[in-house]
Amino acid sequence: MNNISITGNITHDLELKTTPDGILVCTFTVAVKRPGAKDKTDFLNCVAWRQKAEFITRYFAKGQKIEIIGILTTRKWEDKNGNKRTAYEIMVNDAAFGEGKKKDDLLSKDVIPDFDCNEENLPF
Repeated sequence: MNNISITGNITHDLELKTTPDGILVCTFTVAVKRPGAKDKTDFLNCVAWRQKAEFITRYFAKGQKIEIIGILTTRKWEDKNGNKRTAYEIMVNDAAFGEGKKKDDLLSKDVIPDFDCNEENLPF
């Protein structure tokens, strides 16, 4: 079974890109403290596609804590000098706000819509 779950901080500004086929993609790195090791941090590359890429670039920013669930993938290629290379990436299936984000902070940034909870005004 290939499942991975991490919580960490986004290390750089996010950018939503589009492939030549018109598919949305966002690549980013998450700094994750290594359990059981003092002062050790792993920097894990993540890739989000389509709506998940759009969600992440819209609602997350550099330094923000993010929770990721996905799968670990590998890519192999040959660089311009003929050296065989391998990249390990987390393919994002789900992303959520990490701890420490208050609802009021999110509302002030228009991240979570402020719905009137009367039955007549429910958004669904």
